[in-house]
Amino acid sequence: MLSVIIACVTTGPDVSPIRVPRAASVELRGHIERHLAAHGCTGAEKLGERGLDDKNLAEFLLAALRLARERHPWIGRDGVVLTAPEDHAPADVWALAAALWRDDRGLTADTCMEALASVVPLENVDAPAGTRDAEPRTYPYFPYDWPAALADREALDHVQGVVTEAGWIDDPARRARVFRAVGLIYYDELRFVELGEQISVRLAAALWAGPENRGAGPAHMEAGRAFVRLLGDRARCFASREFTDDELVDPFAHGEAIGWSHRDELGDRCSGGLMLALLVTDGTLVATLDALWDTWSE
Repeated sequence: MLSVIIACVTTGPDVSPIRVPRAASVELRGHIERHLAAHGCTGAEKLGERGLDDKNLAEFLLAALRLARERHPWIGRDGVVLTAPEDHAPADVWALAAALWRDDRGLTADTCMEALASVVPLENVDAPAGTRDAEPRTYPYFPYDWPAALADREALDHVQGVVTEAGWIDDPARRARVFRAVGLIYYDELRFVELGEQISVRLAAALWAGPENRGAGPAHMEAGRAFVRLLGDRARCFASREFTDDELVDPFAHGEAIGWSHRDELGDRCSGGLMLALLVTDGTLVATLDALWDTWSE
């Protein structure tokens, strides 16, 4: 078993190892172990089994590394918290995916950390480091088992991976932070509540139809059901509000007003509109389905 992350094979002669506080590498390992366990990996499975894809796993490992480094910053002179170094280069995703494929051993925390260190050279250092709060990290996830009922929808637009503390799905405050991270500025003002499967399917069907096709939800029930069940039987559904049966006849009559600030070619601007959102999550992935309409900007 690895007890220390050391500088491994580098991507070039000028690449220096990244110094990582030991506490960060311990937390990173924990994220990896939980991720593999969530996919049913016992250590005997190789890449490609248990639904683990090379690029998806590489994106997860890099996101977990970012989170661990942010959570455990270096402590400098007089207790000053030092800024973490820059993140990895985007090309590291493909290099890490290739490194994962080259290993013919089973997927374990050790083999994942070795592959990671071969692309992003790491060195454990027992220097002073602290612990601080860190926002959940999200990463691109491609759902290869995309249902036939959603064949005309773009898979990459609807699913993201998430890395944060274990148990977040049962903690309302941490759950809200994850959902805000997934939705960026659009979910900042929404307050998500858990819905049952039947109501979630009807809401998903309406959202697939869209606000411009009010009343067409029943024609999209198959797509709504496929979305709600996208992440398996243990996934849970959360929406931007509760709905009665009567309200589900036209969910768009009950949109939530949101606003946000942004900068464009005209300078600083404020924008807003009405939104409904439905999120499905199994704790490692979040699938999002939302609609934004009656938008304005000034």
